Amino acid sequence: MKKRILGRGLEVSEIGLGCMGMTHGFGEVSDEAEMIEVIRGAVKSGITMFDTAECYQNDDGTIFNETLVGKALKPYRDQVVIAFPAQVALAWVIAQKPFIVPIPGSRKLSRIEENIKAADIELSSMELANIKQALDNLELKADRWDSNSANAKRIGK
Repeated sequence: MKKRILGRGLEVSEIGLGCMGMTHGFGEVSDEAEMIEVIRGAVKSGITMFDTAECYQNDDGTIFNETLVGKALKPYRDQVVIAFPAQVALAWVIAQKPFIVPIPGSRKLSRIEENIKAADIELSSMELANIKQALDNLELKADRWDSNSANAKRIGK
């Protein structure tokens, strides 16, 4: 698996694994043992970057997703990175101009603490150029909101 360097030398696999759907968001909750096998299989295949977050929780408030990923990665904890892509997005915003300050909203202190970590990520000029090229080639196909939505009506769209 090819590697990429994020920020100040954080080396991760070129492809990561988002783990949210393993516990919610896509219908029935998947079998825990099966998902642990999937995550461990991903490690054996070379994936070293895994995405989970406290907000991926069950209806009763239990934080099952982080628990699942923690159990699966325990034998590999020195070989993998559990990352939050929002931090990279915030780091990109910070890198644009010294007078631009991102203002992400949150109702949870843990998410605010995660966002603060974005200030420690320094994207290289190559990473910034790659992101710019990807954004420049992005074709926008829709309005941000449905024109009949409450949000669109509120902003006068």
